[in-house]
Amino acid sequence: MARPGQRQTSARRTAPRNQRRVRHHGDVVSVLARNAREVEAAAQRGRVTPAVRTKFQAIALLLRDERARVRAAGGSDSHRTEQLRRLDGIATILATTAVRDAGFLARL
Repeated sequence: MARPGQRQTSARRTAPRNQRRVRHHGDVVSVLARNAREVEAAAQRGRVTPAVRTKFQAIALLLRDERARVRAAGGSDSHRTEQLRRLDGIATILATTAVRDAGFLARL
């Protein structure tokens, strides 16, 4: 029996919430959209850190690559049109966010 304040040797400890593996379900566009909303929320709160600016830049670069990939990929026109519409929505979020803070414009 362990003394008070001590853990038993056979007791298992789970990882803290912030260290658990995060699994993003969905396609690239949904992950980009989720992160774009996080950057937008940070800009609205006025908590724009260098990490948020870096995330903004990464989203913008991945968005450009994904747009080029969708345009070059074969497949049905309706699917391509839907993907491009979603990507345009994310680009709109980034553009309106960039207007709020000049530091974002420098990243583009």
